[in-house]
Amino acid sequence: MSENALITAEKRVKERLKEAAQTLRRLPRQRLQSAMTSWPDVVRQSAEAYGFEKASFRPIPPRPDQISRMDEALPWLFSLDAEIRRIVWARAAGVPWRKLEMMDGRSHTTLRKLENQGVQMIVATLAESDRKNCKKDRNSG
Repeated sequence: MSENALITAEKRVKERLKEAAQTLRRLPRQRLQSAMTSWPDVVRQSAEAYGFEKASFRPIPPRPDQISRMDEALPWLFSLDAEIRRIVWARAAGVPWRKLEMMDGRSHTTLRKLENQGVQMIVATLAESDRKNCKKDRNSG
């Protein structure tokens, strides 16, 4: 694989993982149904009534194609060891380098190297699976 193709592949993997993190964040949360009653909660104070509290907005739910791409991209992370997976996923989820430094205790340059190493491993794994699929298609056809 040429240098430019490798950089493009790494960029595409990072974009797909970032999209997967955003899609996962936008999925509706599961709520447990109350076992006691289906009646709505009682408003105890007038300040709790409609319009007196700040409105909370839910993010727009993801489209089915975004969920499909997320389902395709998330297993890529499992080809990595836990340490690198955590860093790659944190960056895809938008965790700043400074916060990662505080959580991990290593410098951002070390963390960047680990992230790049993880993305390169994903690219290599995807390229290998593509080669296997091409060989399988040639042999079956």
